[in-house]
Amino acid sequence: MAERGDSQFGTDITRVMCVVGAWSGIFDLYSARDSDMPKATLMIRFRRPTDPKWIRKPAVYGSTGRVQSGFAEFKDPKNAGEKLAVEIGENYTFDVRVENNGATYEPAGRNGSDAEAKRLRIAAKFKSKAESEALGLVVIDPTKEKKKKLRLDDTFDDYIEQEEKNGAMEAREQALLVKAEFLHFVPIIHVEEITRNSILTYDATLRENGRSGRTIANKRQRLQSMLRFSGVDPNIFPPKPKYEKKLPTIYTPAQLAGLFKEANPYETIATHLALKLATHRTGASHLQHLDAKFLRL
Repeated sequence: MAERGDSQFGTDITRVMCVVGAWSGIFDLYSARDSDMPKATLMIRFRRPTDPKWIRKPAVYGSTGRVQSGFAEFKDPKNAGEKLAVEIGENYTFDVRVENNGATYEPAGRNGSDAEAKRLRIAAKFKSKAESEALGLVVIDPTKEKKKKLRLDDTFDDYIEQEEKNGAMEAREQALLVKAEFLHFVPIIHVEEITRNSILTYDATLRENGRSGRTIANKRQRLQSMLRFSGVDPNIFPPKPKYEKKLPTIYTPAQLAGLFKEANPYETIATHLALKLATHRTGASHLQHLDAKFLRL
């Protein structure tokens, strides 16, 4: 859209505006180097079973240009300048690293093709914006001007739905409880309102309500997964709550002898079986022996 001077048919354009992406690809006049432009790089974020920390590495592309899901790019320690494609398992997700006056990351899901399509859209938007500004145009990004605030209630529901689709029913049940508690304890509505203090308030309220240290740590871990899914920057997450791991109760031979003295034959056999197999109470309920017949006295 152009705004002209006082003359109805004048040609003195005083201000020119365009929408990012609307004129993408039609300019050949932009002469700035690609290295000066903002960059969009596809990264894969993953965690190994033996390492609790999340790691980001560049995504791997195949010979046809398609993203190889489940692989990350590493430097070859034996050959300087060479790269290796390393399989990282199933615990991963894609991010688009945006370098524009600092680096930010935009979640791009688990599907490699969809993630690459998002990276290309971001890169095309940067190129279009740079070309337009090189012509002296004022650029307006409608996605930023009219960006709708995300509600925590909605993004948490999306996370719960995803866990259900993945068949992770235990994670779904945990997320339902955490959602109800967090939205009740912390008086915020939108994702952008989440701060480090919001998370600490949740921890403190759980503690005041008598939750154990282990329970608080488990709920925090689930909450952070839900916030990460909602687009919250993980850098604001406080250190994970610590708790003391209690040792199991150990009985002396004299104490065991006293227990067996008071037990009936059924209880004696069942307890000896559990001790010999070193199983826990829940697991013992599933033990079977086809030749054993227990008679309750």
